Amino acid sequence: EIEMALISWLKAFPVCMWVVVLTVAAAATRVPTPNQLLYQKREVSMFMHFSMCTFSPNGGCEQDTACRTNPPSLFNPSDVNTTQWLETAAALGAKEVCLTAHHTGGFALFQTDHTNYSIRQSPYQGGRGDIVKDFTASCRRFNISSCLYFINAWDCYEAPDTPEVYLDRTLGMLTELSNRTRYGKVDRFWFDQYGFGASKTQAPPGLFPAAWPKVVEHVQTVSPGTMMLPGPDGCLNPGEGGGGDYPIINYVNSTIQCSYRKAADPDSIPSIYGTNYVPYESDLSIQNPGDAWFYHEGHPFLTGAQLWTHYLATVGRGSHWILNVPPNASGLVPEGFVEAVSAVGDAVRKSFDTSVGGTTAPVTAKCSELSVTTTVSDTFDAIVIVEDLTSGQAVLGYTLEVQDGTSKTWTLVPLDTTVSGQTIGAKAIVVLPTLSNASALRLRCTKAVEAVDAVSGVTITSISAHRLAAPQTATPL
Repeated sequence: EIEMALISWLKAFPVCMWVVVLTVAAAATRVPTPNQLLYQKREVSMFMHFSMCTFSPNGGCEQDTACRTNPPSLFNPSDVNTTQWLETAAALGAKEVCLTAHHTGGFALFQTDHTNYSIRQSPYQGGRGDIVKDFTASCRRFNISSCLYFINAWDCYEAPDTPEVYLDRTLGMLTELSNRTRYGKVDRFWFDQYGFGASKTQAPPGLFPAAWPKVVEHVQTVSPGTMMLPGPDGCLNPGEGGGGDYPIINYVNSTIQCSYRKAADPDSIPSIYGTNYVPYESDLSIQNPGDAWFYHEGHPFLTGAQLWTHYLATVGRGSHWILNVPPNASGLVPEGFVEAVSAVGDAVRKSFDTSVGGTTAPVTAKCSELSVTTTVSDTFDAIVIVEDLTSGQAVLGYTLEVQDGTSKTWTLVPLDTTVSGQTIGAKAIVVLPTLSNASALRLRCTKAVEAVDAVSGVTITSISAHRLAAPQTATPL
């Protein structure tokens, strides 16, 4: 009856007005999907750039643009150990690992019928190896989510194809990677350059960006439940320096280019009025300074102490952090990399697995009425706040107060609004000077997204106080 009443009501209006009704219905995309919420809770991923560039002459490369000059015979790692890769991810605390299954040069790390430039044509395991299969099996053993990097609009090996053949090859490889009997469920595809076109050396002219909707639809069909981020399910923070934007606004009008947003395209710029809910990811390679993604012998790399600052600047401001830790040409993660990521992983666990006080249940209220208080029992120098994002992001401003344990008076905590005091989102880690003799903490909401606050209010899942245990500064090996 309700459906018939709605149809009768629509017929009373000119057809041109139906668009308004349908547009309003589409606003449901402002509510995050379960996959988006799970991705945000995972907080940290590990990237693994491993492909033909790892073996390219003259010290390696970043984009294998010398198409058809690096033969498959170059790819022959002697000691690939995906168990060691996942042990490294676990030491970091990563809940997801993303492997470059198909990078810009077109080389495929898996058995495929859709290109002649793959592991099948290499001497590795006599052409019968499948590193993606070994990798996804290790992910399942470690209960760590699997993610595959796949670049659609940049396969310079196949770029001379006709648009139809190129697209058939691309979709065919995505279908192969979505074979759950062989690879299990791939939880995420990392679509580099999502939304953009391509030069004639990268893909057939005119194919992209027009083909992107077809790619997305295909993945939704052959691998239901697999996220695409970068892609329609989320965006990247600008740059590759491992810094989180602040404030983080989890809404945009269009996801088609939000991972490489431009001021000239306002629909890709975060806005509290955006029609799409999107998580944000910040990426960084451990090989810095110099921003090297594939392994380069002798390249400087970040210490545990330096990685710790990136963790606080990304996860601590509401972004997801993905750290690239590439295997060397033998197929192993270098020991120096392992030590650095273990140091930051240990620091995160020591700092946040226990607290000196925190709430025991979520608190919900309209922003103007929200006040969350918890007792604390020791000195601390960080406060962790988690917002419930089930109905969307709400908090745009908050204050923190501490109560003196002796006088019981409340004092406002000064906050640097370039890194705290505005959005909370998935998580806010507020770093403070060491506070002692405090007996309680209090959070108040000062500003919220009206569309969310008016419907469901603001929910703070938890607030807790912690003592930070940063890694000691170390010299890379």
